[in-house]
Amino acid sequence: MEHLLKQMMDQMNQQFAKIDQQFDRVNQQFSLMNSRFDRIEDRIQSLEETVKNNASEFRSHFRRIEDKLESHDKMFELISGSAK
Repeated sequence: MEHLLKQMMDQMNQQFAKIDQQFDRVNQQFSLMNSRFDRIEDRIQSLEETVKNNASEFRSHFRRIEDKLESHDKMFELISGSAK
């Protein structure tokens, strides 16, 4: 009887060891996923910053183009006014 009990305890210990190994693998996978999510978040933040910088730069360029167009319009008005 004692031998049977010891055999059952050994089997249970083996099963628990397998379960522990599986949990360790799951924990490793979660750690890998967390690091991947961290990298994704960093990339998203970088993209957001790039988009904001580009938007600011585009606004600046559009203002410059508008100023040039206004200057050219005034030049054309001045030339057409003196031609009359």
